[in-house]
Amino acid sequence: ITSIIKKAATVRGGVLVFFVLLTVAVLFPFLFGDRLMLAADSDALYYYYPAFDFYGTALKAGESFLWNPYLFSGFPTYLSQSAGFLDPVNMVLFRFLPNFTAYHVRLALDIFLVMLFSYLAARAYGISRLAASLVGPSYLLAFHWRFLSNLVIANSLFLLPFLFFIYLKAREGAVIRWRWAFLGGIGVGWSFLAGYAQITIYSLFLLGLYALAEGLFRGKIRDFRMWAGIISVLLIIAAAGFVIGLPQILPARKFTPLTIRAGGLEYGLTTLKSIDPRD
Repeated sequence: ITSIIKKAATVRGGVLVFFVLLTVAVLFPFLFGDRLMLAADSDALYYYYPAFDFYGTALKAGESFLWNPYLFSGFPTYLSQSAGFLDPVNMVLFRFLPNFTAYHVRLALDIFLVMLFSYLAARAYGISRLAASLVGPSYLLAFHWRFLSNLVIANSLFLLPFLFFIYLKAREGAVIRWRWAFLGGIGVGWSFLAGYAQITIYSLFLLGLYALAEGLFRGKIRDFRMWAGIISVLLIIAAAGFVIGLPQILPARKFTPLTIRAGGLEYGLTTLKSIDPRD
């Protein structure tokens, strides 16, 4: 396997082919074998397959997906972290592909993007092609398949390696490359529209910590020009991301006070049926 990776890494585009083949190999039963991920404790089984089946059916019929009449007595599913009903990529996939096929194709895209941006970030650090090609698969192995099979999680996993890559490119050399900062904001906005808001916020927070540590370790604490550049890049990434993500952020913000979580109850209590029918 190491020999194959080494050969692929020396060929232009070979790493991309390796990532594509690895993604297809992992998801082959679901992409081509008409299989579903039906583990007994799978969130995909109990929530995400049904949610996206409703979503895809509504898109194909030209109906609204903003209100799901089949959940409770009706529910705005797109506001409950359902993995991006407002995401343009999802709209295209679920409009033109069978619902379950679209689900698995989007999952394949997510896995590929994680490996791609992990590779690019590692290369930006000067890591060899062979080692860089293994960063993404290693990162993915840190997650239980139960979570990797949920689009709400998988859609946002690209963001952390993507942001590190973007930040390194934006801060490359003595001149700040603003276009990279705006590109980072597009990635953050896409994550807000497509995936899990908490992972998006966590990724931005970790990027901020990294930028702070990098500035301190450079030993130029009084270099105001350097700090202005770092802060500017971070602000552009965050601001552009929030603007792009507003179609999801604003209605979710308005919706949150109406939910059971607004009372401060722990997630574990709410899922253990602590609120009974009388409530």
